[in-house]
Amino acid sequence: MQELFKLNYERKRSRYLEGYCSPFLDRIVFKKIRRLLGGKLRGVLSGGAPLNAETQRFMNICMCCPVVQGYGLTETCGAACVADINDLSTGTVGPPVRCSDIALREWPEGGYSPFNDPPQGEILISGENISPGYWKQPEKTAEDFITYKGKVYFATGDIGQKRDDGSLLIIDRKKDLVKLQHGEYVSLAKVECALLNCPIVDNICVYGSSMEDSVVALVVPNQKHLEKIAESEGVSTSEMKAMCEDKKVVAAYKKQLEEHSKKSKLSRTEIPAAIHLCPDIWTPDSGLLTEALKLKRKPIQTAYQKTLDDLYKQLRKN
Repeated sequence: MQELFKLNYERKRSRYLEGYCSPFLDRIVFKKIRRLLGGKLRGVLSGGAPLNAETQRFMNICMCCPVVQGYGLTETCGAACVADINDLSTGTVGPPVRCSDIALREWPEGGYSPFNDPPQGEILISGENISPGYWKQPEKTAEDFITYKGKVYFATGDIGQKRDDGSLLIIDRKKDLVKLQHGEYVSLAKVECALLNCPIVDNICVYGSSMEDSVVALVVPNQKHLEKIAESEGVSTSEMKAMCEDKKVVAAYKKQLEEHSKKSKLSRTEIPAAIHLCPDIWTPDSGLLTEALKLKRKPIQTAYQKTLDDLYKQLRKN
């Protein structure tokens, strides 16, 4: 049954990329999946976080409706960009909405410039939908709301890339870019996005230091998959803390994570050289995630600083 589904999925995928619909497959194969969401879904808009290209394509095909991305921030009062439902490509957040004026500002440190081919740079947004500033925070307002080419823009801190059709790709974030000891830049968010698609991972925070030549990772493992790994390594316990501390389990888990990293085409410097399995789930209540379930990088680093230091010490010994 699984092989039959894969066969039909690939068939519809190839037709979808050519611009054709597959009404027969929709009625016979994907009807049950569509019914899980009520059967009347006409479109899905994703905007909380970057949507993996393969995930977006999978949803497009299986849900039998357009799945597109949008881009915006609290300071832009909602969307600044929204992709067209007829755009069959993945990864794009679309062109600016009518009320938004978007510019790309050069960031020499990261090698991003509007004069690159294609144009790249920090995304600046201006328009009627932009907040005038932060309430009673003049210093923060002066830092993020800047005058650029005679116009007030909100500096998002996100790195964008302009496509030939005028739509925008979010390719990086200034705060998530770390420069390693030998000069390589690693996008922590990119690595986390790739590894979050691994079924053995529930959550992950990648950390890099400019004094080191590799990155390490704090991983919240999926319990069911961790139990399978422990069983395959001859570890009888199903207690989360004990499994996370077992060296054989950690080594086998890291091996599977590395295999997924290579499949995701991460470079050698992007693959975590050491990992720590965290038995406790990260939640907004613990102060490690935002209400939108995004990582709070600094609080996580503070909470696990000793663990991160120990990971690097272990790497130096090896």
